[in-house]
Amino acid sequence: METTNGVVIKEWTIELERGLHLIRYGETAPASPQRMIVVCTPPLSSAIVHPDLTDAVLQRPGSSLVVRVIRTTEITLLVMAQTPQPCAVEFSIEQLEI
Repeated sequence: METTNGVVIKEWTIELERGLHLIRYGETAPASPQRMIVVCTPPLSSAIVHPDLTDAVLQRPGSSLVVRVIRTTEITLLVMAQTPQPCAVEFSIEQLEI
């Protein structure tokens, strides 16, 4: 866990196989405007977000996005919070079938 300018950051690196993956901010997580999940995708993968959004950021429980992966790769999830317990954020990843 790292702190930068008062923001606590917890990082997870997750390997995803080729395909589509739904990443969801857990419904049971406590809602907090000071807490969000940033999805960082490397080359040969991309985040697909709602047309009203511009960034791969899950800002509230229940929000989700899809990551498209061309070949097996690692993505990074950053939980950013201005509270001392960013690890309380829950998320799930589900590979979508075609």
